[in-house]
Amino acid sequence: MFLSFIRAPFCVSLEVFGHPGTTPYRFMAVNAHLYFGNYIDDRRQEFNALMEWLLARANERDKAYYPDYILLGDLNLDYDRPQSDRARVEAAIKSFDSDSEEGVNVNFPFLDPHAGRERVFRTNARLTQTFDQIGLFFRDERLPPHGQNQTMGSRREGPDYGVFDFVGLFARALQGKAFTSLRKDEKQALLSRSSTR
Repeated sequence: MFLSFIRAPFCVSLEVFGHPGTTPYRFMAVNAHLYFGNYIDDRRQEFNALMEWLLARANERDKAYYPDYILLGDLNLDYDRPQSDRARVEAAIKSFDSDSEEGVNVNFPFLDPHAGRERVFRTNARLTQTFDQIGLFFRDERLPPHGQNQTMGSRREGPDYGVFDFVGLFARALQGKAFTSLRKDEKQALLSRSSTR
């Protein structure tokens, strides 16, 4: 039974101004680091509770400070084998679209490969998992629905997303080569060094 978040998500309201004369983007940014734990059911309970809360807030358009939400965080989704896990995770997340009231879109762009890439982004240091996610809960027509994920970033204008590869940057700076070309002992030394900084 879900009782409470192990680490409570945080919210902040943001108003981002674009080109002069355009309407600013107004949204709530939610930062979450969900429970990893020993059991996948524990992770799913926290994830489902967070999704229920976000959908409830997004559906209360008149009561919300800003009606659009952007979720950023380590959601610890079981997504280590994208070929087999992707369909299950995507179906669960897309089901939130049908649970929302008319007009609220739900989009998790990291479930799809970025434009020009063959596979989804990996977000952990070893580049083997996609625990970190971006989730959009919105009515603003300027934000991309799920169907546009495959083309995001391919145009000069419009939204884009990505992952900054800190481990790759540190590997090149400290070892002079890509992380993937390091020996196992070099990878371990780099990872243990970067986790203590």
